[in-house]
Amino acid sequence: MNKPESDTNVLKFPTSRIINPHNINSEQLDAAKERSVRNFADQVLQEMTHNMMMDFNEVGLDTSRPEFNKDFHYLVVVLEALIARTLDIEHPMHQMIDEEVTFTIED
Repeated sequence: MNKPESDTNVLKFPTSRIINPHNINSEQLDAAKERSVRNFADQVLQEMTHNMMMDFNEVGLDTSRPEFNKDFHYLVVVLEALIARTLDIEHPMHQMIDEEVTFTIED
C-alpha cells in the first residue's frame, strides 16, 4: 500500500528529543502571570516617573527641595495606584481614592 505523497514529505521530530521537565499546575501559572503583570506595571511606573522628573528639571523646577520630593513621592504612589487599577491589581491607595474622590459627568 502506497503512502499519500503528503506523508512522505514530512520529517517527524524525534520523540526522544522532546523534553518537558516541568509540569506547571494552574496555581503556578497564575502566580507567574501575576508576577509578569506586576513587573510590567513597575516598568511603566519607572519609565513615567523618570520622564516626569526630567521634564520638571527641564522647565526649571527645583527638584532638590524636601517639599518637592515629598510631593513627588505622593504623586508616584497615586500614579502607581492608577496603573495598578488599570491592570486589575490591588493597591492600598484604592480605598482612600474611592472614599475621597467623587465626580459626576454632566451633559
